[in-house]
Amino acid sequence: MVFGLFVSVRTMINVPPQDDFVILGTTIVLQCGVISDPSVTVHWSWFHNEQMIQTESDPRREILEHGGLQIHSVRNDDIGTYRCQVVSTGGNDTAQAHITVIGMYHCCRYVPLLHVCTTVIGMYHCYRYVALLQICILL
Repeated sequence: MVFGLFVSVRTMINVPPQDDFVILGTTIVLQCGVISDPSVTVHWSWFHNEQMIQTESDPRREILEHGGLQIHSVRNDDIGTYRCQVVSTGGNDTAQAHITVIGMYHCCRYVPLLHVCTTVIGMYHCYRYVALLQICILL
């Protein structure tokens, strides 16, 4: 009588995506690395705010060979929670991260920082400090 023992490594995410702040217009890669039995085929799916990401209809988004999600030219509508889902015969796993998009500031001009007026022994004096405050706007 011959007995065989088959041992398989459970598929699980070992490099989960991380919460991050991303600058508007840049590229981000969310990781979703797994450990699994080499004989098992692993399939990755990504969700943005619980909606499955369809990379075929969005050329800015791409699922990479090892499961990461790359987003080019990040926009404000990319803000939210991203969930990686891994499915295989060796097991399933999920992990998520929140992405916040930060706008770039454009500095347009300098304005005086401070005017100070005082009264000393009945005389009124105003001083304009030379320091300048840079006014910036969010693009």
